[in-house]
Amino acid sequence: VMFVCCCSEDQQAVEVPILQLGSALEGKDGPCQRQSPDPSKELALRFVKTPKTDSVGLAVDFYDGEKLHISDVGLGLADDYNKACDPKQQVRVGDYVICVNGISGHAGEMLKSMKSEKEVELVIRRPLEWTVKLERDAANGLGMKLGWSIQSRSCVIIALSEGPVTAWNAHHPHEAIRLNDRIIRVNDQPGRCTELLAHMQRSSTCELTLSRPAPL
Repeated sequence: VMFVCCCSEDQQAVEVPILQLGSALEGKDGPCQRQSPDPSKELALRFVKTPKTDSVGLAVDFYDGEKLHISDVGLGLADDYNKACDPKQQVRVGDYVICVNGISGHAGEMLKSMKSEKEVELVIRRPLEWTVKLERDAANGLGMKLGWSIQSRSCVIIALSEGPVTAWNAHHPHEAIRLNDRIIRVNDQPGRCTELLAHMQRSSTCELTLSRPAPL
């Protein structure tokens, strides 16, 4: 594996550790939770900003530029919502925000909308997680290139090359590793990206737990 931090100083500067969405999950439209095609895999939530409540308290990683990966649920309205709702419907670390006010596929615009709009509608997708076991190749490492944000708790796969990963994909097409998949644990150990990388560097056999938004 190539341990390449593809996060420039400019990218570090725009990282948003806490989303300032504000809002109580209530209002004239009724319940905050809206209908989703598969409630076990997707939540549709509405937040309305108020002067009194102005922070949702979600820390996100938007390194892949397409979606927001929730790395922490801190104090704020998301935490309040979690305390009041059915545990099965809670917002969780590892979930993905895939749409904000109808915007999807453009993480920067999604963040901008969340910060600027009074009413914020989020579509949150549960993760699909699976584990692969790779033997390091002396010549090619693991055969993938990784990128990350400084405060991230995962590494994003940004390129694949010939090696253990492509061999895994050939033999396990239903569990194939793709670009923009995230490594969230190494040898069953979670941590910040630097910790995950250290585990990979020390191991000749790497058990990687990966994540991507679950398909509906």
